[in-house]
Amino acid sequence: MGRSKKRIQYQYDAVGNRSLMIDPDGGRFSYSYDSLNRIKIVENPQAERTTFSYDADSRRALKILANGTRASFTYDAASNITTLANLKSDSSVISKFDYQYDKAGNRTVSLEADGSRVTWSYDAKNQITEDYRTGTVPYRNTFMYDPAGNRLLKNESGARTTYSYDAANQLSNSVDANGTTTYTFDADGNQQLVQAPDNDRTTTTWDYENKTTLVELPSGIRNTMSYEPDGLRVKLEESTGTKKFIWDDQNYLAESDENDDINVVYTNEPNYYGNLVSQYRKSGVVWTPGFYHYEALGSTRQLTDNAETITDTYLYDAWGNVINSSGSTENPFQFTGNVGYYSDVDTENQYIRARIYSPTIGRWCSIDPLGFVGGVNVYLAYFIPRFIDPSGTQLDHDGGYLHPDGSVRPYPPGASPGEGGPQGGVPFGPSLPGAPIPGGLGPYMPRPEPWPPTDQTIFDRWCNSQKRRGDWWTILPRCPSNLCFCPSTMDTLDGVIVFDPNDEWTYPTRIGFHESRFHPGAVYSMRSKAINGHSNQCVYDGKGQLIRTTPGHGTVDSSALGLDSQVCRMYQLMLIQSS
Repeated sequence: MGRSKKRIQYQYDAVGNRSLMIDPDGGRFSYSYDSLNRIKIVENPQAERTTFSYDADSRRALKILANGTRASFTYDAASNITTLANLKSDSSVISKFDYQYDKAGNRTVSLEADGSRVTWSYDAKNQITEDYRTGTVPYRNTFMYDPAGNRLLKNESGARTTYSYDAANQLSNSVDANGTTTYTFDADGNQQLVQAPDNDRTTTTWDYENKTTLVELPSGIRNTMSYEPDGLRVKLEESTGTKKFIWDDQNYLAESDENDDINVVYTNEPNYYGNLVSQYRKSGVVWTPGFYHYEALGSTRQLTDNAETITDTYLYDAWGNVINSSGSTENPFQFTGNVGYYSDVDTENQYIRARIYSPTIGRWCSIDPLGFVGGVNVYLAYFIPRFIDPSGTQLDHDGGYLHPDGSVRPYPPGASPGEGGPQGGVPFGPSLPGAPIPGGLGPYMPRPEPWPPTDQTIFDRWCNSQKRRGDWWTILPRCPSNLCFCPSTMDTLDGVIVFDPNDEWTYPTRIGFHESRFHPGAVYSMRSKAINGHSNQCVYDGKGQLIRTTPGHGTVDSSALGLDSQVCRMYQLMLIQSS
């Protein structure tokens, strides 16, 4: 697949908080926590130290970046952020935002330090109906919707665009002063073709897991993408060159070029999604730091350098379109960049882990992999303009996570305060006495929705936090049908498959490839790509012994059995029961 062949090492403290991460080039990230297990200090390989402090209600009050700049936060009684001030060390203002909210908690007003004012209005369904800015770069955008939540009208300071949809809530066409743009979808609900009024065509190719693999633009530019078995994008070839992505679980750690030479390293807090602190980027032979400054949603508004000088600025509308910017620093993390929304240069879309979001139309380009969990309309960007959706599948909102605006949202009664988290040894479990699960990702992680989580969700999230621990690996018997393995992807010894913890990923790019892990005490299935496009499956018990094998025809995962091959990823660990 051409991903960057880099490895990451982790260490944890006695209660399961990450204390150390060693990046592929040996750089050390250290993490310290206060007595309540809240992140207190993050130090990166450049010895850049970021510190954090909290108010009496455990809400973030202050973040001090390594270049001396800081962000301070104040809140109302409902823990809505009311003031966010990005300041230099001499207290001069980088940016400052004073917020107001309605009774439903929607953000209604943002007053900025330069006198600009942004006002958001909503309908009875909390859909944004007006995005109105006065002061610098003024605009007024209004919106109307159909009963399903599809945007029917966008009026941008007098420039009107109307939208039409089919019965599946797929966008059929949009009409503006230039003419009609048509949208075509494939059988799996993926946006496949956009044809502009001048007949310029943008064509998108999707794989069997509904991941974008190729975008062909009217200019002739081609973007190609590759993914890990868990769905994360690990390679992007675009007009600026090849980028290979090195992930720290769900966070971007670094990017490398086609030769696997790292050219940018990102510093994040040890949260499940972000929060992004800084980048350290190479240009020629010179490495330059850039420090991020956000507004309440988590969108980047400024970058500063070591001398606290503002190098870049960004301004967005409510849907994430960049309406004004300055500076030349390469920075893919712009709109809601704090939690890893990655802006692609050529397409102007945003890659958000599970899906692609188009700010231009204000919609996802494919259906929600979780189906109707986020709502009946699987294309809607329900997060506009207050919430975030860092997974690309479901909102993060009030309850049990650290929001990009710095506020710590409360958990429901009896719920655990952390991923992998401590209570009774069960992630997201009830608050019972018990030891933490080793390797937990720390407090205030996003909790799964809907609440309470299913056993499958708990197991998957636990696996994600534990997968790099060496003691997770064991020897599994070979599939009797010779279907659930590929000899070219692993070593074999006396009829068994030996998994190498230093090479945990294999890529399902050819028939027979698979990726699998085993942890004693759990029963799960191992899947691999079959010739008919479905998944083979061998099931093992808690001791690693086969308890069900693949039939001779090569699949137990087919539509005839009522299982959707799009859901059953060949990578996914499927928990059958606890042993």
